[in-house]
Amino acid sequence: MKPHLIPGDFDRDTSGVERWWKSVNWMRYHLVQDGYLQKDSYGIWALTEKGVHSVEDKSSETSEDFVEHLRAMPDTGDDADFDQPRSGLRRLDP
Repeated sequence: MKPHLIPGDFDRDTSGVERWWKSVNWMRYHLVQDGYLQKDSYGIWALTEKGVHSVEDKSSETSEDFVEHLRAMPDTGDDADFDQPRSGLRRLDP
């Protein structure tokens, strides 16, 4: 992930969580809320049927396009829930 991030992404919030990691967790939350990821799959990002269809529909997009799409998403703010460790959830080495 490091090549796709900018220096500010590594800034830490008041709880010590890097900005990029908090953004990833917020994105996962919204993907679950929108029905693209299974809800009870902490540590494993399992697609729902809706998620599979969405990926198939967008299969022509490159991974770089997808990264740019994610970077264009608005910052959703703080949520203490995502500051807490989850079973099976682990940090990715940048």
